[in-house]
Amino acid sequence: MRDHIYNQTIKHRVCDIDKIESWLNKLYKWMFINSNCISFSEFLIKEKELEKELEHLVLGLINAQRATGISLRFFSEIDSIYQSLENDIKAYLSSDLDFKSRASVIVSSPGFFAVYAYRVSYVFYQLDLSVLSQVCSGYARKLTGIDICYKAVIARGFIIDGGIGVIIRENVKINHNVRISSGVILGAIFSNKQESVIVDHNVIIKNNVSIQTQNITIGAYSVIEQNQIIKQSVKPHFCIEV
Repeated sequence: MRDHIYNQTIKHRVCDIDKIESWLNKLYKWMFINSNCISFSEFLIKEKELEKELEHLVLGLINAQRATGISLRFFSEIDSIYQSLENDIKAYLSSDLDFKSRASVIVSSPGFFAVYAYRVSYVFYQLDLSVLSQVCSGYARKLTGIDICYKAVIARGFIIDGGIGVIIRENVKINHNVRISSGVILGAIFSNKQESVIVDHNVIIKNNVSIQTQNITIGAYSVIEQNQIIKQSVKPHFCIEV
């Protein structure tokens, strides 16, 4: 039986979840928490170390040549990931939430970390490495209580206020400058439509709102008050009150 177990682990490779989660933390610190005040050259060396580590992480899942290419392609997207997250940070700081500095968002916002993990997972998904996407999403869910599917499409300037119980499913598209709060559920559990819920730009969705019906659009500049179940589209500039 031992030989069967061994052969199955070789035949059906499974990524090392602990190492991927560790790598995700290291990448976050490299991008946002340069606490050692290292030189720029050392900063670039650290990037190469992260790149090589990613290559080794995917080596058991794909062939060596593709593993190198995947790692290079991922790091070619770092600027785009970083710029999106910088826009998210600016949205936090321009809101009425109690974040007084960039550092306070980075070190104390579970919502921001969950969105960071999502933006990394989305790139992995585009690179056809959905297993890594799933690990990233699962790690963020475990740490923050926020569940964002790596297949969702979320534009820049996204704020999650609090975040416990937030679920964003795969068939959701969120445009820029949207803010949601704890307990918000977006997206149908089962949907044949590519985008079952579309949240247009500059929308605020407050605590415990559920939008799980298919073919729903929340119009731009709308405010959805807390504890609502939305079953039909909402026009722009509309406020659904309690």
